[in-house]
Amino acid sequence: MTILERNEMILASSLTSPQVAARLGVAGERIEEMRIAGFLFGVWDATQGAFVFPEFQFDQRIHAETFRELLAILASRFGFDPAKSDKGGWGRAYWLYQPNELLSRQARADFTDALTDPVRVAMRLRHISTEARTPVEALMDDPEGVLALARRLWSS
Repeated sequence: MTILERNEMILASSLTSPQVAARLGVAGERIEEMRIAGFLFGVWDATQGAFVFPEFQFDQRIHAETFRELLAILASRFGFDPAKSDKGGWGRAYWLYQPNELLSRQARADFTDALTDPVRVAMRLRHISTEARTPVEALMDDPEGVLALARRLWSS
């Protein structure tokens, strides 16, 4: 996927401030305050001359506190500070939508049941997808994996 295609995909799946306000049941002027405070994630849409908000963050499977923690971690990492280096949110958006092998279901498989037989482990792994997932996709069922990946980024 090219950068232009990714931008278009992100913008097409984003909500405007009035749409977010209606969805959350808050006054429209609160949306910008919530974005600045790290409760909402927005990207600058130059065509509209305003921030828009990728819709994934409103999915019921994503816990608000987990998402806020993720935004705080990203804000503290090199190149992702929304007040300095990533004012338009696109650096964080690219990270959120970039497939990462470390978030594949196989990479995140839980073997805490102490399978010690290598053949059993191989048989179990064989049925788990190795396909790289984006942090947006993984947030739905593996928020801790996404937080751990974000913590590995360079600090600013």
